[in-house]
Amino acid sequence: MKVKGFLKKYFLFLYYIFIVVFYLFTKEPGKSFEGNAVVYSIIIFVPFVIMSLVKVSPIKFFGLSLDKLKGKLLLWVLPFFLLNNFFFFFFYKTLLGEDFTVRSITLFLILKYFFSTVHIRTFGEEFVFRGFLLSDKIKNNPKRFWIANFSQSLIFTSLHAIAPFPIIHRIIVVIFIFCLSLLWGVLNRKFNSLFPSWIIHSTGSVLRHFI
Repeated sequence: MKVKGFLKKYFLFLYYIFIVVFYLFTKEPGKSFEGNAVVYSIIIFVPFVIMSLVKVSPIKFFGLSLDKLKGKLLLWVLPFFLLNNFFFFFFYKTLLGEDFTVRSITLFLILKYFFSTVHIRTFGEEFVFRGFLLSDKIKNNPKRFWIANFSQSLIFTSLHAIAPFPIIHRIIVVIFIFCLSLLWGVLNRKFNSLFPSWIIHSTGSVLRHFI
């Protein structure tokens, strides 16, 4: 029981350590650690330390308890995951005319999928946009929630507006990401957790690295 409680409490920290260790053992010669992963590690680490010092549980504040993974969460996450990846597959394949090659499935590739440094970057993005900007107090107030959800979606989308695509394609991506970001905010509010948007965002981003 103590082991189970320990794993539930420190799941994120242990997962982060596994990612770093896996990266160090599989690191390609001459390739540096993903810059975004380093930046977001700092962005995540500092608030976690400060909140812990003032006796505010970051796990509770951001809804990062593993208990949130129970129930119908995966049934809600799956459609969003499929929508997210179908759109980008359609976008790159049909609109940009790119060809895809699916890599051979191996144990190493599966491990690389689950312990990719991309999970750190995406958690950092979710931590900022749908974590701090959609905290518990905001989520419990419908009016404040929708203002905050619209604002975080607008800021999140603006960061993707600089993608090197033709203007028409860029507009399509921006509209899709804005709508998706709004829906992620609603989904997080429904489960009072940061896990839904992180699972969709993270697994989708990693998947595109292997196709």
